[in-house]
Amino acid sequence: MIKRMANKRREEGFAFYITKNADDFIRVFDYHFLFFL
Repeated sequence: MIKRMANKRREEGFAFYITKNADDFIRVFDYHFLFFL
């Protein structure tokens, strides 16, 4: 269940990258990546 939620967050992150600017995406993506570790 946690993994499914994480995958959904990652998909949202990519959608965010497409619709918003790259700096915000990188910040969000790095946060989730660190959360994984």
